[in-house]
Amino acid sequence: MKLRYLLWLLLIPVAFGQYVSAGYNKGSVGAGISVVQGCGKNTSTSTASPSWSASCSQNLASGNTLIVVAAAGSGGTTTISDSLGNVTAAACTFNNGLTLNIYYCSFSITTGGSDTITLNGSFSTFWMTFSLECHNCAGFDAAGTAVNNGASTTWTLPGVTTTHASDLVIGFGGNGSANDTFTAGSGYTIPSGSCGANTAGACGQASGGAQCGFVEYQVVTTATTYTPAATVSGSISGSSQTISFHP
Repeated sequence: MKLRYLLWLLLIPVAFGQYVSAGYNKGSVGAGISVVQGCGKNTSTSTASPSWSASCSQNLASGNTLIVVAAAGSGGTTTISDSLGNVTAAACTFNNGLTLNIYYCSFSITTGGSDTITLNGSFSTFWMTFSLECHNCAGFDAAGTAVNNGASTTWTLPGVTTTHASDLVIGFGGNGSANDTFTAGSGYTIPSGSCGANTAGACGQASGGAQCGFVEYQVVTTATTYTPAATVSGSISGSSQTISFHP
C-alpha cells in the first residue's frame, strides 16, 4: 500500500506538467492582442458638410476596442459618433497640416451589437475611413509623425517607437486623386474579404471616385521602432500615419 501511495505522489507532478504544456493553463488563454475584424469605406462628395457612416460586417463585442483611422481632404474639422453611444469617451487626434487630413480615434466598446460609426466634416471633399476591432487592446501606446508621401509605387510610412513588447502596430494612408490599390508591407496585413461597410474594395482598403486608401496592421513582440511600408499599383502621392496600441 505504501509503495502504491509513493508511486501516486511521484506521478502527480508529471501529469500536471503534461496538463499545462498541452495548453490548459487558463491564465495564458486570451492574453494576446489581436484584430477581430476590419471595415472601411471611401466617400467622394462635394457637399459642404460631408458625412461618412458605416457598420462593420459583424456585431461589435463588448469589452473590445474600436480603432478608427481616416485620410481626408485638407482643412476643416471632424467629429465622430456611433449609434450605440460608445464613442462618447473617444480619444481623437486630427492632423490637418498635410496634403490630406490624417485622423485616428479609439474607444472602448461598452455596448456591443450592430453599430454604425459616423464621421462628420466641416470641409467639402472626400475621405477614406477604416476601423479595426481589437481584442485585448488596453490602451494607446505611441504615434509616429504623420507625413506626406511623394509620388511613388512604394510608400514608407512614419516610424513608431513602441514602449510595450506585444503591441498592435497600425499603418494607414490615402490619396485623393487616383483609383489605385495597395499591397501590405512585409509582416503586415490589410484586412480582406467582403466588408458590409465598404462601397469599393476590401475591408482594409478602398478605391474609387478618384481616391484610394488602406490600413494595415501587425502584432509585434519587441519594443522598438517599426516603420511599415506598402506598395501601390501606380505611382501616386498621399499622406500616411503609424500608430500603436498595447495589450
